[in-house]
Amino acid sequence: MPVPAYGEPLPGRVKVAVVADPGGHGVHPTIRGAIATAADALRDAGYDVREVQDVPRMDEALEAYGRITVTEFAPTWPVVRNLLGEGGDRYIEMTMERTPPASADEFMKLMGTWMNIRRSWAEFLDDYPLLLGPVFTEPPVEPGLESRDRSGRDRVGSGMRLCTVTSFVGVPGVAVPTGMVDGLPCGVQIVGRAFREDLCLGAAQAIEDRLGVLTPVDPRVGGRADRALGPRRARTIGFSDAPRGPRGPRGPRAFRTLPGRASPPVRPGTAGCSARFRPGVTGTRSTSASASCA
Repeated sequence: MPVPAYGEPLPGRVKVAVVADPGGHGVHPTIRGAIATAADALRDAGYDVREVQDVPRMDEALEAYGRITVTEFAPTWPVVRNLLGEGGDRYIEMTMERTPPASADEFMKLMGTWMNIRRSWAEFLDDYPLLLGPVFTEPPVEPGLESRDRSGRDRVGSGMRLCTVTSFVGVPGVAVPTGMVDGLPCGVQIVGRAFREDLCLGAAQAIEDRLGVLTPVDPRVGGRADRALGPRRARTIGFSDAPRGPRGPRGPRAFRTLPGRASPPVRPGTAGCSARFRPGVTGTRSTSASASCA
């Protein structure tokens, strides 16, 4: 159905719910600090920022998402694993080893659970049009950790749990860098109501206006990337507070992913969501009802 690029203005100050530790599974102090910094920026911009206990039904959503995804992958797994390539296939394979596909009856019940969880999130976002939370609940981890072994897979899966659940329920989100910590980028995400990407981008713009932007530049000479990748490759990584170049007329430069389709994987824990956002660059996840985004 046609959806306008900008929705109706909300009455009064826009309320923002802040959840630093979705589901209560733990969050690194660095990430908690980044969320506090972003919350202060939004308060300064005039938003009504409030800390809330938690997001709706986190663990239930993760379980349902896992069962539905495995059930969808199972019939065509030999073909799908070749498309994913080495590493990507191992991440999904470890999930499939632990989670069996659902039967037809079970799958129908899971569809009901999915719709009910989406309703719970719609009610939550009716009270709080925006949610501020982590992209990844710890600082950047080493590339490939999610496919190395089960403990690495579980660590990364837990770290990006808010990205997983918000994709599952079909709501938009924007990843926003907040600064550098120990030489690595750190960021948060703004989640909004379905089809209200404009609210997410407006809040992201408010944070950027107060905290500045991060953009790829030449890394420090002699750094690990410089030695390991060589000068040509190394020029593509590293971050600073330098200007990023022209932006669009309305808010941060952003990009969208199609429902059910992922961008090339990025390093988990950077200022973008794994397999959805580029590290250190503002990105958006569009509203989607797809349950098959891996």
